[in-house]
Amino acid sequence: MFRVDVQDDRLRGKLTKAKIAVYNAVLAELATSALEIQSEAREIVPVDDGFLKDSILTNEIEDGFKIGSNAVYANYIEFTTPTGTGPNGGPKPYLRPAFENN
Repeated sequence: MFRVDVQDDRLRGKLTKAKIAVYNAVLAELATSALEIQSEAREIVPVDDGFLKDSILTNEIEDGFKIGSNAVYANYIEFTTPTGTGPNGGPKPYLRPAFENN
């Protein structure tokens, strides 16, 4: 990492504006991607009563977004348990594939 000390106030102001513009542009792209991941996860999640599907949400956090579910059993569907999940057993990932596809 290096540091540059800018003495010119006009240039410093322009650099600050550019830094803010780049940050906002990156955050906007992350928001778009997060919503696409949420949408795809809702499309591919196994559905019984629809609770898990409806619980997949996108939340803004510091410098990014978090996509997930607050359903108690969400991790069991995504990653499974030692005895399997549901009548067919095994994991039924929905968040990881949605992330990888987007």
